[in-house]
Amino acid sequence: MDHEVLNPVPDPGLEGGRPLLHSTLYPLLSLHDFLLQILRRSLQLTASDTAAALLILPGGAPASSDSRIAALGRGPGRFSQQTLDLWAAEAWTGCGGRELREPLRCDDLQDDRKGLRLAREGCSALLVPLVDEGRSLGLLYVESNRLRHYSELHLDRLRSLVREAIPALYRLVLREHLRACGSEMELIGMSPALRDLERQILDAARYDQVPVLITGERGSGKELAAWAVHVWSARRAQPFVPVLLSGLPDTLVADELFGHERHSFTGAEDRRPGKFEAAGAGTVFLDEIGEINPTLQASLLRIVERNELSRIGRDLPVRVDARVVAATNRDLQKAMREGAFREDLYDRLVVFEVKVPPLRQRREDIPLLADHFLTRYCSELHRRAAIERLDVCRLCRSPFGVGCASPDFYEALATYDWPGNVRELKHTMFRLAATVREDVLQARHLPEPFRQASSRQPRKAAGSWDLDSAVRRHIEAVLEVTGHNKTRAALLLGIPYTTLQSKLKKLGVGSILPKG
Repeated sequence: MDHEVLNPVPDPGLEGGRPLLHSTLYPLLSLHDFLLQILRRSLQLTASDTAAALLILPGGAPASSDSRIAALGRGPGRFSQQTLDLWAAEAWTGCGGRELREPLRCDDLQDDRKGLRLAREGCSALLVPLVDEGRSLGLLYVESNRLRHYSELHLDRLRSLVREAIPALYRLVLREHLRACGSEMELIGMSPALRDLERQILDAARYDQVPVLITGERGSGKELAAWAVHVWSARRAQPFVPVLLSGLPDTLVADELFGHERHSFTGAEDRRPGKFEAAGAGTVFLDEIGEINPTLQASLLRIVERNELSRIGRDLPVRVDARVVAATNRDLQKAMREGAFREDLYDRLVVFEVKVPPLRQRREDIPLLADHFLTRYCSELHRRAAIERLDVCRLCRSPFGVGCASPDFYEALATYDWPGNVRELKHTMFRLAATVREDVLQARHLPEPFRQASSRQPRKAAGSWDLDSAVRRHIEAVLEVTGHNKTRAALLLGIPYTTLQSKLKKLGVGSILPKG
């Protein structure tokens, strides 16, 4: 069981539109740690004695390995993990599970409207479902040792908390699914453009019988979007089979996709299933679909319309169940006008179109992406730093470059237009980690085009940001999550305590914080 003793806290003072939850911290937290953060905030917002959460991932159930259960309380613990698991499963079933759409408030065992037994005798409870556009993700439960403790204000606060938590919960669940499927890819960032992309992915994943077309510039992350569509869908336990169509000559594409019968052509000694049969009930990802010829496009049309393919050397069609997710950086509208792409295939694929934004439309994500790649490559390449005699540079783990890179470095990254998008950023960070021997990365370490971009007039368009303000907000958020414990905050940020101290002094953060 996860149990913490929490000190009494003053009224959080929510007026003025201040965020209830620092969901921008998700890159630093595991899914379970984020659930605990939600529970801490629930206790604060409602002055409760106990809080618990049950998160049901899509396709899961309370008894499955997909479920996540966490609990916090003030004072001595009352629940064993076995008791909590049983309560959560019964609450999920007794409250209608996925049918529960509105919060419940009850006192002393019973809720007269539903006949539910939620609160313990002599206590009161609130139960708020985690619902997003009809999807029930789980339950949030708080309990007070006082009868009739909860008011409409408490309900409103928890509703707002849940609304703020859901986007980060989705991201953390997606991260776990991708890792379980063997993918090291991850959606990084909190920009409006990236959140819109996530919404498109979730919608496409929900209807897993329908093909998907993913469009976007080169290097923008179309394969990651395809992975995300797959792992969010009910097909995630089945194979994800990527095929780079532009890397195959026309004479081999049909064999690669559809397979062949034994002796169907010279050299075909055995029957060979193609990618669609190998995928089973999973997903076939057809990358650069705009590059294949019209004859093969007709065969693909038969698959997406009838779930049938013609294996080379076989007269009867073969039934398949794989979902088609296709991607292209070409203008298919122009290709159709030129007769290079079939209109009927396009119409079938574009039922769900996922548009991946270029990096220049999500500039506020660039610092997080840069730090994500630097963390990986500094560890892999054993890039050493003299600061605090660390064997491996861990300073990159702090968003916005607290300690590892100078402000002008991030300014140069943010003002560059990134024609190669996330892929170019990834390769740039690898090159820096492999070649720069100095402890702190600076703008002068970047190629000339970056320095030219940063020397131009600063941009004032939407999405621009001030580095020091972003760093200050981030550190303040971490300190609040850790109860202003600077030792824990330094560990969470991945930086030495002395570095955090100097940063606090420089930015004027927490001059009246308690020591620790």
